[in-house]
Amino acid sequence: MKKVKAVFKVLGWVLAVTCVVCGAIFVPKLEFKTGGNAINENFGGARETASEILELWHVETFEGGRVSRARWLDSRAIEFEKKNPGVFVLIKEFSLDEFLNQLNQGKRAHLYSFSKGAETALLERLSDLNALNINLKKAFKTVGNNGKTRLAVPFAYSVYVALTVAKNLEMHENVSSLSSVMFSSGQIKKERKKEKKIYSCVYGGAGEATALLNLRALDGFDEAHELGIFPDCEKLSTYDAYCKFLTGDAAILAGTMRDVIRLENKVLTGAVEDVYFEALGHFTDMVCFLGADKSNTDKERAAANKFIEFVLSEAVQNKVAGLGLLSPTTLSVYESGTLKIIEKQAENIVPLKLFG
Repeated sequence: MKKVKAVFKVLGWVLAVTCVVCGAIFVPKLEFKTGGNAINENFGGARETASEILELWHVETFEGGRVSRARWLDSRAIEFEKKNPGVFVLIKEFSLDEFLNQLNQGKRAHLYSFSKGAETALLERLSDLNALNINLKKAFKTVGNNGKTRLAVPFAYSVYVALTVAKNLEMHENVSSLSSVMFSSGQIKKERKKEKKIYSCVYGGAGEATALLNLRALDGFDEAHELGIFPDCEKLSTYDAYCKFLTGDAAILAGTMRDVIRLENKVLTGAVEDVYFEALGHFTDMVCFLGADKSNTDKERAAANKFIEFVLSEAVQNKVAGLGLLSPTTLSVYESGTLKIIEKQAENIVPLKLFG
């Protein structure tokens, strides 16, 4: 029996992660029910007896935390169906291109789960959700509004996080925060008689969501020298940026909560030691929304609205922790650990408006 211990650090905090292994590294993981087609797999093919069948189209435009949001919604749909006999919610997952193609062909769903990148195509399709009874944080109350009309409701969100390892900060003394050295940690190192450029930070800017707005808000962005920011970040996905960080091409990763999970797993396996992290606390465009199609019948509209309120209920929002994301409600969904600290650091983050 071997005990592996590593640390995940934040300014003023040390989180000891201990894992007991027998012959191999054991990384604990969450188990989720897989719903697939909720009617056929979980309700004995009861389609004929359903009084209402709602189709929910899901599209992801940014990396999540621990698990697929479509999978998470599928589990919530099963719970909803059990509480509302005769009403079934079918989750269909699309890539952004597939999603937009479906809409361009004039096809529709009853419900939509989406984020930045799909909002323009949905603007004229979404119904008014002002009447819903939902308890949101002040900053999120109108984030899905078009003018005074609430067209979409946030149900989870991610934030940008600065991440590094201790050895990348050795050039500095008395570092007060990662954001304070975001653009001044680059250097040129000699490796096997060759020089290697190590840029100070890297981010993924090729997707619908990008950390750039947060970086622009930091002191030193305008004065960043040649090694301040990895070149052509706008061509990198968030995963590409993570890989650049791992291979030592950049000292600090301006990443996402998905990267926090990735590095936590590497800490547990002993592949990485002494990880430092800090939420980039200005803005986020990584918000997951639910909306309903305005062509729904009265009966469909009532069922769709009820599902949205169910997902935003306290009992379900506490399960956002299983996603490895944050709740836009006033709830604190983490009790301890790395994500609890990030949840606290992110309290004042402002979500960017979905429309406009």
